[in-house]
Amino acid sequence: MQKSYPQIKYKRYFCVPACIKAILTCKGLGRKIDIWTIGNELDLKVPKGLSGEYPNTKISKNNNFEINLHKKEHSINNFFKKYKLPLKEKRVYRTNKEKIIELLKNFKNSDIILCFDYPTIAQISDKKWGHVSLIVGFNEKSIFIQDPKSKNKIEINYNLLTKSIKKHGYKKRAGFWIISKTKSKDLK
Repeated sequence: MQKSYPQIKYKRYFCVPACIKAILTCKGLGRKIDIWTIGNELDLKVPKGLSGEYPNTKISKNNNFEINLHKKEHSINNFFKKYKLPLKEKRVYRTNKEKIIELLKNFKNSDIILCFDYPTIAQISDKKWGHVSLIVGFNEKSIFIQDPKSKNKIEINYNLLTKSIKKHGYKKRAGFWIISKTKSKDLK
């Protein structure tokens, strides 16, 4: 499994829409769907102070970043269905190296978004915030991710990976978001 995704420029808080756009671009789908549309469909909201920087983006009443993927009407699958995209998302939470490798082998032909705690991976602070990137490869020692903002691949050993998944947590959708093709009958 060695993949490469197009570079998608995005602003802070738009890593999820950017990853989805990168996958769509790779597959030649949703050419007219931009990251702002994806963000709105996923009910992405930014803090009030950033309203001028984010055109057509919802503003958080709590003055925090919010994304409501856990709500069916704002799920990635609902977005795919609404835009008649022949894709489906399945979230898998794994924190064991062997189980992660098995998962990656079983879904090597799918696109996989990794949701994790960014400061843990970057080893920059004791703070917590989630981030997503695309998995572009793996071996017995590490996985390789690509942030959609960049063409660079980042190597992450499994100990650091599992620590970042655990720290971000199941409730915040940490883990592996498997994007695979669906049958056209599922789009109806």
